Parts: sequence; structure tokens; C-alpha cells
Amino acid sequence: MDSRRKNPDELLQQLQKKQDASEKSRTQGQLKLFLGFAAGVGKTYKMLQEGKKQKKEGKDIIIGIVETHNRPDTENIARTLETFPRKTIDYKGISLTELDIDGILKRKPQIVIIDELAHTNTPGSRHLKRFQDIEELLKNGISVYTALNIQHVESLADIVKEITGITIQEIVPNTFIATADEIQVIDIPPEELMQRLKEGKVYLPAKANVASKQFFRKGNLLALRELALRFAARHVDEDMRSYKELHGISGPWQAGERLLVCISSNPASQRLIKICHKLATDFKAEWFAVFVESPVSGKVTEQDSEQLRQNFALAEQLGAKSIVLEGSDPAKEILAFSEKNNITFIVIGTSARKNSLRFFATKSVVDTLVHNPGKIHVLVVGITNTKTAKTYTLAYTWQIKPFLISSAAIATTVAFCGIFETQLAFTNIALLLLIPVVFTSISFGMTVGLFSSLLTVLCLDFFFVQPRLSFTVTDIRYFPSFLVFLLVGGITSFLSERARWKGTRAQQREKIITELATFTEALRQADSDSNYIERALERFNLALETKTRFFYQNHEKQIVQWVTNTHPIQPDIHEGGVINWVFTHGKPAGKGTETLTSLQQSYFPVYTKQNGVIAVIALTITEEHSVKEKRKLIETLLGILALGIEKGTREIEFS
Repeated sequence: MDSRRKNPDELLQQLQKKQDASEKSRTQGQLKLFLGFAAGVGKTYKMLQEGKKQKKEGKDIIIGIVETHNRPDTENIARTLETFPRKTIDYKGISLTELDIDGILKRKPQIVIIDELAHTNTPGSRHLKRFQDIEELLKNGISVYTALNIQHVESLADIVKEITGITIQEIVPNTFIATADEIQVIDIPPEELMQRLKEGKVYLPAKANVASKQFFRKGNLLALRELALRFAARHVDEDMRSYKELHGISGPWQAGERLLVCISSNPASQRLIKICHKLATDFKAEWFAVFVESPVSGKVTEQDSEQLRQNFALAEQLGAKSIVLEGSDPAKEILAFSEKNNITFIVIGTSARKNSLRFFATKSVVDTLVHNPGKIHVLVVGITNTKTAKTYTLAYTWQIKPFLISSAAIATTVAFCGIFETQLAFTNIALLLLIPVVFTSISFGMTVGLFSSLLTVLCLDFFFVQPRLSFTVTDIRYFPSFLVFLLVGGITSFLSERARWKGTRAQQREKIITELATFTEALRQADSDSNYIERALERFNLALETKTRFFYQNHEKQIVQWVTNTHPIQPDIHEGGVINWVFTHGKPAGKGTETLTSLQQSYFPVYTKQNGVIAVIALTITEEHSVKEKRKLIETLLGILALGIEKGTREIEFS
């Protein structure tokens, strides 16, 4: 039997890819990326030159945005093409210009030239980043030529910083770059680029002098040039693999790798994520970003939670699957997940700090993973703990109260034992002093429990062991008693901390399950179409602590808001434009999302497989981080609502 013969699943997958590729060629625009290793290599000029060639061949091509930087050759060739007027946006009393997406969509050219892909749009624009503008044009069948320098590629930003010492602020996700149909590298020797810089063909003289001493050093340019060429080579290799697979060409396919990166609330986790993404890209592998919630993780501040959300967002943006595990032994949970999901490569960071309890826990996890008995490869990356001293100072100030309560409880017990010492034997005194140790360990956790144990041992020695009022111990028979205090405090505090952590997680899960069950039951009991929507909005308001509005398209394809016991009303022109965008693209917009972030509300699509987007939910949530925190719950509730409509639980006739 031929081992190279594809099984039915592979054949279906191959057929689906062919259909997807065919569908994309018919409905979506093509993206061509002109990639350089630094400013001044000629990306914009080459892009305009290609545009001029397309115009001669009869293509309808326009300039959306081009920055000539006063270079005569670039300005001259730009005049040969139609330049579409930019959109003016007022920001803090200053008039700024951006790409006019609506105007270009209405003009509907075949190709539009858009310079500086990594650009961040002016606040008030439809999208936060220019690459999101380009995504919208591509989805509407308009092809785009755009230009980018290698330092703006997200997965390479840390490497560029190591090479140049400069932090790149404006970056483009690799997931967007991967959608490019063609990448053309614009390459010139570094010596020629440095000469162009001296001649004023890259920057004006004042800026050129600064650039030549910082970014435009020969060593930097050589390294960046190599990065650009390697990046483009990987893209060509991806195209070759896709072509072979799409056309059923047999070849030496390597067994699939699966990668996992261990992340935390440390900002340095973003470096680990980018390293794992680069490895996954090279291996053509599926990868996971995993965080383990554990009772030994310590107190989690709001700043920690927000940083963890950002780390997960970056991982998902780069194509990872986000996973949250729970367990008292992080290493054990990671290995169990890895074995279950056939992980072949783990990326984990370790800190060089020697004086931190958190470090020892992390080091233990690293040691366990490195010495795992399986065949999992582990890459250990040295990272710097970037949490500021201010964070720890605030946390310490907030936790001083438990220590004061513990000290007061021990002092009260010592005073009581001192007053009645003649009636109490030493054994009874020791047992009584265990009470505040157990109490504080259960009430305040491990750190305070250990503190109480140590303080109690010192008090017992100082006040009740001969010689009195001294820490000297002449009778070694007392040492077992001291050891018992320390063990009781440590074990009790550890067990109570673990029980408290499990209880908190159980309460959180129970709350989510309760919300989902209540929401489902409320919809099930609805006795009419209007009552169905009314109950859904009511449960949204209660579950998310928000004000919810429901928009849909009537028979005339007009967007209207559903209102209880009255006729539908139309939103104003500005909000209507946002809702129409959500309807068209099937993506959320507004506060806490990636689109129109300056809005005060969040808009989510109600999506069904059969009919696409059937409605839009508008949520008024005060804090942006709350939107991100509740996004999973929001999308789950919307999924239940959509499922009820799609499966016929409630046939809603919008009119």
C-alpha cells in the first residue's frame, strides 16, 4: 500500500484550501508588500514605479497616501499617478490628514498605493492602525501596494532593539504580514545607503547627522539587512509549501511540531511569546500560550491582571491558542497539558534574581520541566523582571494590616499566659500560643502565618524559657517545641492558602456557570419575539452590569434599535456608521476592542453560521479593562442568543 496516499480527511482539507484560494481570488484584493531594511532604500520610489507600470497596462490605480519626504525623484514619479484627497481630522486644535477609507471604497479603484504600513492613525479615525485600514480595503476587493521597514515587524522588534538599542513603537502584526500575496525586498548595499544619507536623500541634514550616529551605523544596517532577507526567504518558503500542498505535490514532509510558551503577568513574557512565535513560524507549527493559576503565585494586583491580558492578547494576535490552567503544582500542570496535547517544544523564562521567593518557585518549575522524563525539548530564556519597585511598595503597604493584627493577637495571648503563668504549666502555655498562629494562618495566608510562627517562638523563648527576658536557650529539650510552632504555622498557612485559592476559583466558575444557566433559562421561557429580546437585554444588563441596546436591519435594510412596547428607532448617523461597519465585517468595535477605540461604547455582532450577522449589541461599560475582562462572557452570551435563533428555538421576524 502506498504510504504517500492521502486519507479522506486530507483530501477534503486540500479541496477546501483550493476552494478558499479560488474564493479569495474572486472576492478579495491582493496585497503586495515592499520590504526594506531601513528608510531610504527606495521602497516608496519602487512602489510608485510599479504603480506607473500598472497604469500603462490599463489598471485603475491611485495613490491613497505617499510620503515623499521632499525627495525630488519620488515627488516627480508620484505626479504621474492620480492622488486621492486625504481625510482631515481635528485633534486637539490641530488639523491632521489620514487615509480616506470611505472615499476610496466609493471610488473603487483596482489598486491603491498606501505608504508607511506601520503608521498609527490619528485618534478619532475608524481604525487604530493603518494596516487595519488596508484590511478593510482588501476585503472589499481593492488591491493594495504598501511599504514597510523590517524593524516594524512585531516578532522582530526585540531583536531590532538588541541590534540598534532603539525601542520601536509602531509595529505590524505578523498575522497581517502573512496575508501578503507577494513580498518584494528593496535592497541596496549599506555603503550606498550611508552615502545617500550624507547626500541628504534620506533625511534633511540636521536629522541625517543624528541618524548617522545612532540608527544608520554600518553594523546596524548589515544586521537589519540580513533580517529582512531572511524574513522574506521564510515567506517564499511558506508560499512554496502552500503551493505544493494546494496542488497535491508530494514531498518530504516533516512530522508536525507543537509548541508551548509559559507566560505570566510579567511584561517580559512578551519577549517569550515573540520567540515562540518565531520558532512556530520556522517549524510551521501550532502553538499555545499557557498561564498556570496557582496558590503560590502570590497576590494578584489589577496591574498584574491587565499585563496578563495584554500578554494573552499579543499571543492570540500572533496566532497562539490561549490556555489558563489551574493547580498547586505549575510544572505538573504544564507537563500534563503537554503530554495530552502532544507538545514537543516548551519555551519558558527564568529570572536571575536570587533574593525572591517567586524566583525560587519559578526556578523549581524550570528544573522540573528541564528534567522531564518525556521527549519534550525545553528552551530556557533568561529574562529580566520588569515589575517596578512602586508595585511592590504599594502591595506591602496594603498588607501591613494583617501583620499588625497577628502581632496584637500574639501579644494578647502572651499577656494572658503571663498573668496566669502560675496556674498554667509550660505545656499549656505552648498550646495556648498555638491559637493565634493557627488563627492568623487561616485568616491571612502563608506569609503572615510564617511570621506569626516565628514571632510566637521568639515570645515563648523570651518570656517563658529560662533564662527569662533573654533569647538564650540553655535546655535543648525546648527546641522540639519551637520546631513544632514553625511546622504548624507553615503547614496550616499553606493548606489554608490552597483552600482559599480553590474556593475563589470555584466561586468564579460557579458565577459564570450561573450567569450562563440563568441567561439560557430566561430565553427559553420567553413567550414572544419581543419578550425574547427583552429578556436577553435584561440578563445582559444584570450579568455585565451595563446598559445594553439591540440593533438589527429591517426589511428595507435600515439599521434600527429595538425598543420595548414602541416602534423601532434609527440611530444617529455617526453611530449608524459604526453599527453598519460591525454588520459588514462581523467584528466588534468601540471601547475595549481593536477598532474605533476612542468610542465610549462597545459594539458586538450577533453571528449565526446560516445568516451571518443578524444583529448588533451595544454595551455601555465604564472601564475599558472591564470590557476586555468580560469579553469571553460577552461572546458566550451572544453565542447562546445566536444559537437560539439559528436552531429555531425562537424564530424572530425583524420588521
